[in-house]
Amino acid sequence: MGMLSNAGGPGLCDLHFRLNRHGAALAYAWAKAEVEELGPGSRQLLGSHFTFDPAQGDVFGALTLGATLVALPRSTVLGALQDALSSHSV
Repeated sequence: MGMLSNAGGPGLCDLHFRLNRHGAALAYAWAKAEVEELGPGSRQLLGSHFTFDPAQGDVFGALTLGATLVALPRSTVLGALQDALSSHSV
């Protein structure tokens, strides 16, 4: 996080930018979680590779609300998606 004042360093504008950037990510994650009814005790499948941008909504939506993030091997997802979802209660 930036500092409120620092000679030659990050200032109020930098702090404002950083808070807005992270605030938008949290707002997106929480809205996605609300639509998908995620909360403590819920399970969310990490449906794409964690480095793929859309996965960030799954990761932050689940983890900021106390849900469990379920990451399965690609072969499991591609080979038997329905069985995997049922066995992990997703």
